[in-house]
Amino acid sequence: MRLFYYYQIKEYLYHTIIIFCLLLLFIGTIRATLIFAELSQFQLSLFDIIIIFFTSIGEISAFSLLFSGYLSILFVVQRMKYEREILALFSLGYSLKHFLKVIFLFSFKIFFLLLFLTMVVVPLSKRLQKDLKVNLYKGLVESSIPERTPFPIGDTLVLYAKRTLENGSTRLYDTLVLEDTQEKKGIYFAKSGVLALKQGMLALEKGSAFFKEASGSIEVMEFKYYEISFDTEELKKEDFYIKRGEMTLSELKETIQKEKDKRKIYRYMTELYGRIFYPLTSLFLLTQAFFLGLIIYAPQRTLLFIIGSLFYLLFFGFYNFCTSFSETGKFHPLVGFFLFFISISLVIWISYVYIKKKGATYL
Repeated sequence: MRLFYYYQIKEYLYHTIIIFCLLLLFIGTIRATLIFAELSQFQLSLFDIIIIFFTSIGEISAFSLLFSGYLSILFVVQRMKYEREILALFSLGYSLKHFLKVIFLFSFKIFFLLLFLTMVVVPLSKRLQKDLKVNLYKGLVESSIPERTPFPIGDTLVLYAKRTLENGSTRLYDTLVLEDTQEKKGIYFAKSGVLALKQGMLALEKGSAFFKEASGSIEVMEFKYYEISFDTEELKKEDFYIKRGEMTLSELKETIQKEKDKRKIYRYMTELYGRIFYPLTSLFLLTQAFFLGLIIYAPQRTLLFIIGSLFYLLFFGFYNFCTSFSETGKFHPLVGFFLFFISISLVIWISYVYIKKKGATYL
């Protein structure tokens, strides 16, 4: 009996680890690349790059682990089914309940790991990433303009000055400015200028400009004084508030106690309960994955992956639908979670009865 449990658990863990690592590497790299693109105006240090990469992985760790465990059960059960291993084990006296005991044991391992990830790793990763962005935007406003170095201003301007002088605002000498918007692209040359970052204003003195319109026409202009305004919204991102997904458990509880708006209270409570109930979904999802692996016919892993992914999306689509009830402020958050788990339990029970009735057809 111990060999029976050991063999299956080893198979599930092996596939889970492989898929988990691949998902972290693939999706984490994509997320990190998107963040690098968002922060392209900053000169990121090696430490910043490391923080972004590891927090990108941390953000998706819970999803990746659950999806990996789910796929591993699908793949292993399908393989055992088509190689007649399940039928052979049944002929040796093992029953469906023995297989389900292994699934429950594996599911509980995933559950406790998910609990740690949703309670600690995911919110901590989001918080570290938020803090990094806040510090970068603060530094952009507070730092001095470097000499002889391209300096991005917002999303549309890049400034280059041979010499700068800080005195409340920044005095610029021998300045080059590149402007890139949807309407036009421009290059400005000026002997001097004044930059006021917080006011969103750049004044250029004694220079010339070259513009290329969206239509393709080119315009040349000389000026004694010319002002360029830019959106300071990007420079005020240090004012971003901490979202509920970035809060620790103690911060969530404190916010719930202080908040007076019922709708907002329910939203914070949904986040708090979700950090417990999301890991709990593993017990239901992985059990259903076992039944799904027995029921569906997918001779190729690609087809099995597609069918399994569709069911996974349906599963969590229904999860999000049920938990969204509390967003209106009309229902207590526990109502949505209760509805979800009751419905999924019914689906699992129907699957169990169906397979018991079919017997060896699916073995």
